[in-house]
Amino acid sequence: MWEETDQFGEAGEKLYLVRETKGSTNLAELYLSEQQKIKCGSRHFNGALGGATGVDFKLIQKADDLPGGKAV
Repeated sequence: MWEETDQFGEAGEKLYLVRETKGSTNLAELYLSEQQKIKCGSRHFNGALGGATGVDFKLIQKADDLPGGKAV
C-alpha cells in the first residue's frame, strides 16, 4: 500500500496493490494449491465484481518486481 501526502501531511493520491509472490510466474510450474490461490485472488480483485474495488492484483516472482523495486 502506498499513500502520497502533500506538504501539509494531507492524504492525496492512493495506490493499493495486492501482489502474490511465487518462485515462478508460470502457473504450470506451481503446485495445484498455489494455482488455485492465485486464480481465486485474481478473480476476487480483477474479476467483474472485484474490478470495482480499486485494488490491483498481480502475480510476481520477487519483491524487486514491485513498483519502486522494493518490498513494502
